[in-house]
Order: sequence, then structure tokens, then C-alpha cells
Amino acid sequence: MLENYVEVAHTFRNRPDLWKKIEEGALSSNAAMREGTQHMLSTFKKNPKKYAPENIEHLDMKFEKGLDDICANCRYDVKFNTNRNEGLPLFEEFKSYNSETWSKIANDKGFIKQFESYLQEVDEIKDLAYVINSNKANINEVKQAFRELFKKEADNLFRLPKKGGLGIEKIRKLFGKDIDNASDFLDKAEDINNPIYNFIKTN
Repeated sequence: MLENYVEVAHTFRNRPDLWKKIEEGALSSNAAMREGTQHMLSTFKKNPKKYAPENIEHLDMKFEKGLDDICANCRYDVKFNTNRNEGLPLFEEFKSYNSETWSKIANDKGFIKQFESYLQEVDEIKDLAYVINSNKANINEVKQAFRELFKKEADNLFRLPKKGGLGIEKIRKLFGKDIDNASDFLDKAEDINNPIYNFIKTN
């Protein structure tokens, strides 16, 4: 981790606002926060052009302590600026979960709340990326976990926004104009190779 830490420190030397967040995570007394920071830093190192300071508007290093203690106020880990290069998402969320933890997300209210807040914030699913730690879980396991979440939450997602849902129009914008109801959405969700899962990325 030290190598990644020193390299990123140099890269972000002119962005103290970003560096402060990285330092908080790297030096935290909380093991999960340090691990999450390492996951993020190693990803930064692999793709320095993408994660150049000028592309990033804000970092939020409030990583989870554990699946049952996900911060309800965690909005995002990385927010790219509005003048970002074409092809970059608007938000990235780094998750360093193992397979067992991923298997529980469909029943975790904090995780669901955070995910739904992302869906409310973006206009297209390409503006969201969940970057998983491929050393701890493979992408198909993560897609299967989200499939279970979609099955459980489909009716809630289709509620009107004033009732806490996304509403049919937003769901169509995110997941396809051919969706008319929850059944259509679940038909797409059943296939983990469907493009609706393209927001899940490996580091």
C-alpha cells in the first residue's frame, strides 16, 4: 500500500481537498476503511489518466465498516467533474466486498438506499460504475447478487418518486425504453449478461 500511497500523494499534491480524503482513508484506524482505500488507490495507479486530479471533482472516503453498518449518508466515492472526458462515468463507487458479503446485499437496507440514491442522481446507467475488487469476488457473483436485489426491490423501484421509487420514466431512461412494467424489468434482470449490469466493473 505504501507504494500506491506515495505515488498518489505526488499526483494529488496540488489538490489538497482530494488528498485529505485519501489520507483519512489510508491512515484510518478502521481496517475496512484502509482496505477500501487500498482498493481505490490500486485502481488509480492502474489508470492514471482516468484518475488525473483534473478529472475528479470530489472524493468521499467514508467507506463502510461492514455490511450491516453502511453509512446512510455515503453518496459516492468518486465524482468526476462535469467537464470530464467522454467515456468517464459521473460517479464511481468502490466496493472491496468478498463473495459472502455480496450475497447479502439484497437484504441490506443501507446498501439498497445507497444504490437507489445513485440511480436517482444519474440520467443514464453509463454514468454509474460500481468498481469491485476482483481479488475478493468475481464479476458474475456480483451480478447475481444485484439480480437478487432487483428481484426483491423491483416493485419499490417502480413506485412514483413521491412515494420513494424511481418511477417508470426514470427506469426506462436507465434500463431500456422497452420496459413497461416490473415484469419486463425482471425479464432483463434474469440474464446477468444483459447490459443493465454494465455498471458493474472490475478494478
